[in-house]
Amino acid sequence: MGRVLAQIEGRAAQVRAEAEAEARAFIASVAGGGDYQPLSHRMMAVRSRLQQLESMIIDTWHAKVDEAFAAEGGDRTAGYAKARR
Repeated sequence: MGRVLAQIEGRAAQVRAEAEAEARAFIASVAGGGDYQPLSHRMMAVRSRLQQLESMIIDTWHAKVDEAFAAEGGDRTAGYAKARR
């Protein structure tokens, strides 16, 4: 479980970092005046990507992790809460 979640967490961090860098560059380019709507559209796309990663966590949990977690006597509720974070 830890490895899969670490990969997803790493990808989410990468998406956020890329979005931040892109947003900062865009803001600098329109700071003197300009159309800010493309930034709004880009942020919607980033939100969508992060929601897809969240769905991957949920799908992975239900497909693979929940049963293994329960078989090892783990607290399924606490494990799922950690995965969601």
